[in-house]
Amino acid sequence: MPLDVIQVELVGTDWWEKALPILAILISIGTLAWTMVARQRDQARLKVIATSFTLIGEGPWGPRQGADEWHVAVDVTNVGRTGSTVVSSVKFKLPSGVHLQSFESYRYPQPLPKTLAPGESLMYVFNVDAMAEELSKHSYRPEQLVPLVVSGHGPATGKWAKAGLDILKRRVEAKSAAASAHTSR
Repeated sequence: MPLDVIQVELVGTDWWEKALPILAILISIGTLAWTMVARQRDQARLKVIATSFTLIGEGPWGPRQGADEWHVAVDVTNVGRTGSTVVSSVKFKLPSGVHLQSFESYRYPQPLPKTLAPGESLMYVFNVDAMAEELSKHSYRPEQLVPLVVSGHGPATGKWAKAGLDILKRRVEAKSAAASAHTSR
Protein backbone atom coordinates (compact mmCIF):
# COMPACT_ATOMS: atom_id res chain seq x y z
CA MET A 1 0.00 0.00 0.00
CA PRO A 2 1.82 2.92 -1.19
CA LEU A 3 1.24 6.23 0.43
CA ASP A 4 -0.17 8.64 -2.00
CA VAL A 5 -0.28 12.32 -1.33
CA ILE A 6 -3.69 13.77 -1.65
CA GLN A 7 -3.90 17.46 -2.35
CA VAL A 8 -7.04 19.29 -1.17
CA GLU A 9 -7.96 22.66 -2.53
CA LEU A 10 -10.55 24.72 -0.73
CA VAL A 11 -12.93 26.49 -3.01
CA GLY A 12 -14.83 29.56 -1.82
CA THR A 13 -14.08 32.08 0.88
CA ASP A 14 -13.68 31.68 4.59
CA TRP A 15 -16.09 33.33 7.01
CA TRP A 16 -13.45 35.75 8.33
CA GLU A 17 -12.83 37.10 4.86
CA LYS A 18 -16.43 38.23 4.75
CA ALA A 19 -16.27 39.66 8.28
CA LEU A 20 -13.08 41.69 7.79
CA PRO A 21 -14.65 44.52 5.70
CA ILE A 22 -17.52 44.82 8.19
CA LEU A 23 -15.05 44.90 11.09
CA ALA A 24 -13.00 47.59 9.30
CA ILE A 25 -16.12 49.73 8.83
CA LEU A 26 -17.07 49.36 12.51
CA ILE A 27 -13.56 50.33 13.63
CA SER A 28 -13.62 53.39 11.33
CA ILE A 29 -17.01 54.53 12.69
CA GLY A 30 -15.81 54.02 16.28
CA THR A 31 -12.64 56.03 15.61
CA LEU A 32 -14.67 58.85 14.04
CA ALA A 33 -17.05 58.94 17.02
CA TRP A 34 -14.15 58.95 19.50
CA THR A 35 -12.45 61.81 17.62
CA MET A 36 -15.64 63.89 17.65
CA VAL A 37 -16.16 63.33 21.39
CA ALA A 38 -12.52 64.20 22.15
CA ARG A 39 -12.74 67.42 20.12
CA GLN A 40 -16.00 68.40 21.81
CA ARG A 41 -14.39 67.95 25.23
CA ASP A 42 -11.41 70.04 24.21
CA GLN A 43 -13.52 73.02 23.15
CA ALA A 44 -14.54 75.80 25.47
CA ARG A 45 -17.56 74.85 27.59
CA LEU A 46 -19.21 77.28 29.97
CA LYS A 47 -20.57 76.42 33.39
CA VAL A 48 -23.16 79.04 34.39
CA ILE A 49 -24.49 79.47 37.94
CA ALA A 50 -26.65 82.29 39.31
CA THR A 51 -25.53 82.79 42.88
CA SER A 52 -25.34 85.37 45.65
CA PHE A 53 -22.63 86.92 47.73
CA THR A 54 -22.24 89.64 50.30
CA LEU A 55 -19.65 92.19 51.20
CA ILE A 56 -19.36 93.17 54.81
CA GLY A 57 -19.80 96.92 55.15
CA GLU A 58 -16.60 98.78 55.93
CA GLY A 59 -16.40 101.88 58.05
CA PRO A 60 -13.37 104.02 58.88
CA TRP A 61 -12.74 101.86 61.99
CA GLY A 62 -13.40 98.42 60.47
CA PRO A 63 -16.48 96.35 59.66
CA ARG A 64 -19.87 97.78 60.60
CA GLN A 65 -22.66 95.56 61.86
CA GLY A 66 -25.71 95.36 59.60
CA ALA A 67 -23.98 97.15 56.71
CA ASP A 68 -23.49 94.04 54.60
CA GLU A 69 -25.13 94.16 51.19
CA TRP A 70 -26.35 91.08 49.32
CA HIS A 71 -25.92 90.77 45.56
CA VAL A 72 -27.08 88.37 42.85
CA ALA A 73 -24.41 87.45 40.33
CA VAL A 74 -23.95 85.10 37.42
CA ASP A 75 -20.73 83.12 37.76
CA VAL A 76 -19.37 81.89 34.41
CA THR A 77 -16.46 79.44 34.26
CA ASN A 78 -14.78 77.98 31.16
CA VAL A 79 -14.53 74.27 32.03
CA GLY A 80 -13.14 73.26 28.62
CA ARG A 81 -9.64 71.79 28.45
CA THR A 82 -7.98 73.82 25.72
CA GLY A 83 -10.35 76.23 24.00
CA SER A 84 -10.93 79.88 24.85
CA THR A 85 -14.16 81.74 24.21
CA VAL A 86 -15.35 85.34 24.26
CA VAL A 87 -18.32 86.13 26.52
CA SER A 88 -20.36 88.93 24.93
CA SER A 89 -23.39 89.17 27.23
CA VAL A 90 -24.77 87.91 30.53
CA LYS A 91 -28.52 88.02 31.16
CA PHE A 92 -31.57 86.24 32.53
CA LYS A 93 -34.24 84.76 30.27
CA LEU A 94 -37.94 84.78 31.19
CA PRO A 95 -40.44 82.15 29.99
CA SER A 96 -41.94 84.70 27.58
CA GLY A 97 -38.58 84.98 25.79
CA VAL A 98 -37.87 88.44 27.21
CA HIS A 99 -34.40 89.00 28.69
CA LEU A 100 -33.44 90.86 31.85
CA GLN A 101 -30.10 92.34 30.97
CA SER A 102 -27.77 94.85 32.54
CA PHE A 103 -25.37 96.55 30.19
CA GLU A 104 -22.69 96.77 32.84
CA SER A 105 -21.91 94.80 35.95
CA TYR A 106 -23.59 96.41 38.96
CA ARG A 107 -21.10 98.19 41.27
CA TYR A 108 -18.21 95.90 40.30
CA PRO A 109 -16.86 96.73 36.83
CA GLN A 110 -16.64 93.73 34.54
CA PRO A 111 -16.20 94.88 30.94
CA LEU A 112 -17.74 92.75 28.23
CA PRO A 113 -16.79 91.23 25.86
CA LYS A 114 -14.29 89.22 27.90
CA THR A 115 -12.12 86.32 26.78
CA LEU A 116 -12.20 83.28 29.08
CA ALA A 117 -9.29 80.88 28.79
CA PRO A 118 -9.65 77.35 30.20
CA GLY A 119 -10.24 77.51 33.96
CA GLU A 120 -10.95 81.26 34.01
CA SER A 121 -14.10 82.72 35.56
CA LEU A 122 -16.19 85.84 35.29
CA MET A 123 -18.63 87.14 37.91
CA TYR A 124 -21.27 89.51 36.56
CA VAL A 125 -23.31 91.28 39.23
CA PHE A 126 -26.95 92.34 38.86
CA ASN A 127 -28.92 94.93 40.80
CA VAL A 128 -31.22 92.78 42.95
CA ASP A 129 -33.68 95.61 43.57
CA ALA A 130 -34.09 96.31 39.84
CA MET A 131 -34.58 92.59 39.15
CA ALA A 132 -37.18 92.31 41.93
CA GLU A 133 -38.97 95.39 40.60
CA GLU A 134 -39.24 93.91 37.09
CA LEU A 135 -40.37 90.53 38.36
CA SER A 136 -43.07 91.93 40.64
CA LYS A 137 -44.22 94.43 37.96
CA HIS A 138 -44.82 91.62 35.44
CA SER A 139 -45.93 88.95 37.95
CA TYR A 140 -43.05 86.55 37.34
CA ARG A 141 -41.58 84.29 40.00
CA PRO A 142 -37.80 84.24 40.59
CA GLU A 143 -37.68 80.49 39.75
CA GLN A 144 -38.76 81.35 36.20
CA LEU A 145 -35.53 83.25 35.50
CA VAL A 146 -32.89 81.23 33.66
CA PRO A 147 -29.29 82.53 33.68
CA LEU A 148 -28.02 82.86 30.11
CA VAL A 149 -24.55 83.65 28.76
CA VAL A 150 -23.85 84.35 25.10
CA SER A 151 -20.33 83.58 23.91
CA GLY A 152 -18.46 82.88 20.71
CA HIS A 153 -19.46 79.23 21.09
CA GLY A 154 -23.18 80.06 21.31
CA PRO A 155 -25.59 80.52 24.22
CA ALA A 156 -25.14 78.62 27.48
CA THR A 157 -27.84 78.38 30.12
CA GLY A 158 -27.29 77.66 33.78
CA LYS A 159 -29.00 77.01 37.07
CA TRP A 160 -29.62 78.85 40.31
CA ALA A 161 -27.73 78.26 43.51
CA LYS A 162 -30.26 78.03 46.35
CA ALA A 163 -28.78 81.03 48.23
CA GLY A 164 -29.05 83.32 45.19
CA LEU A 165 -32.64 82.32 44.54
CA ASP A 166 -33.53 82.92 48.20
CA ILE A 167 -32.06 86.46 48.09
CA LEU A 168 -34.10 87.31 44.99
CA LYS A 169 -37.29 85.74 46.42
CA ARG A 170 -37.00 87.86 49.58
CA ARG A 171 -36.53 91.03 47.53
CA VAL A 172 -39.51 90.22 45.30
CA GLU A 173 -41.69 89.56 48.37
CA ALA A 174 -40.55 92.85 49.91
CA LYS A 175 -41.29 94.76 46.68
CA SER A 176 -44.72 93.11 46.37
CA ALA A 177 -45.55 93.91 50.00
CA ALA A 178 -44.44 97.53 49.55
CA ALA A 179 -46.50 97.86 46.35
CA SER A 180 -49.63 96.42 47.98
CA ALA A 181 -49.18 98.70 51.03
CA HIS A 182 -48.78 101.67 48.70
CA THR A 183 -51.97 100.86 46.75
CA SER A 184 -54.05 100.28 49.92
CA ARG A 185 -53.44 103.85 51.13
